[in-house]
Amino acid sequence: GLDKSVSLVIGDAEDLASSVPEGTKFDGATMAFVIRNVPDRAKAMREIAGRLKGGARLAVLELGFPDFPPAKWFVRHCVPFIGWLLSRG
Repeated sequence: GLDKSVSLVIGDAEDLASSVPEGTKFDGATMAFVIRNVPDRAKAMREIAGRLKGGARLAVLELGFPDFPPAKWFVRHCVPFIGWLLSRG
């Protein structure tokens, strides 16, 4: 299974040395709903990028509030309804 090839690393995005052995390189990295809580985002991106193998990618999932009126309406009205539908079951 994936547990032999994928590992979860929990640590300080601004200081990976505190939770990941020096010299460790990653095939890829992901984070979701995290970067908004990181005080120095640029430092965190540099820290993570420095730990990626050549050609590896970093995927960041983050939500913000859109400025585009139709998107703003969708986020304000449709997204909560979709969440309600999905969480009922």
